[in-house]
Amino acid sequence: MQARCPYCSHVFETGSHGIQFCPNPSCGQQVNVPAPAGAPAAGPACALHPDRASTGPCARCGSFMCEECSLGRQSQLCPKCRALAGGEREPTPWERRAELGLVQALWQTWKKTILTPEKFWVALKPDGSVGEAFLYAWILSSLGAVMQFLMGIINVGGGKEQLEQALRQARDLPSEIEGPLRALLDNYMALMVGILIGSVVLYPLSYIIGAALLHLGALIFGAAKNGFGATARVAAYAAAPAVLAWIPFVGGLMFIYILILQAWGIMKAQETTVGRAIGAVLFFPLLVCCCACGIGVFAGFAAARH
Repeated sequence: MQARCPYCSHVFETGSHGIQFCPNPSCGQQVNVPAPAGAPAAGPACALHPDRASTGPCARCGSFMCEECSLGRQSQLCPKCRALAGGEREPTPWERRAELGLVQALWQTWKKTILTPEKFWVALKPDGSVGEAFLYAWILSSLGAVMQFLMGIINVGGGKEQLEQALRQARDLPSEIEGPLRALLDNYMALMVGILIGSVVLYPLSYIIGAALLHLGALIFGAAKNGFGATARVAAYAAAPAVLAWIPFVGGLMFIYILILQAWGIMKAQETTVGRAIGAVLFFPLLVCCCACGIGVFAGFAAARH
């Protein structure tokens, strides 16, 4: 029978169907020759099309898929699992910014993360680019830092007053500490600029540390099926609310929402349970709180003895 290579369109004679290589010397690609109507499939057969050879198993349920079911080998899920998952995993709008434009891609990704997190996390590729996700988080963090800086300029008088009040309330400060603090207060604008630059420049380090701690929590709770890359992508895209942290009385709520998005993202990207995802996200924040409380109690007892 005759077969046509889908890559170079070369037509060749073959005596069998199934996986084989194009005989064209300039091509040599692997070709799945379909079986004639009614003929048994060579090797494992497709679960939905028994007369077709399988190109591989579904990553979710393990059933074999043919070329059509795997969308030309572009999908790791069979049609049933794609339907159950609410659609195929796909790049985020941010990862399609060459097509959508920078501003539109940034806005669509942020809007989906904040307003429709279930749809966003279900469609997120666990094995997508960590660098793309990090760049998105870095831009949003920088925007938040700029807004915080502008708010500080608007309220420069109030900010200086708060620092002065804190210095007045801090009694018996050593001169080597009080002197630099007074110098910072006298150069309040320089201090604000330094905080802005530090927030932008040091964000990559804080992101790496945060993603590593989140993944360590995932490993402890058995929620790391798809590896560190999936956790790092979740940590980046879950940081979307941070851009609103400059709004008065909203910063604390945004921190809580970031934790919620992280748990949601870990559950979907690492394909784990709700309990394991929550444990992975809250393990280190709760550990830090417990340690801080313990140190505070110990310091209180030590002060009381003296």
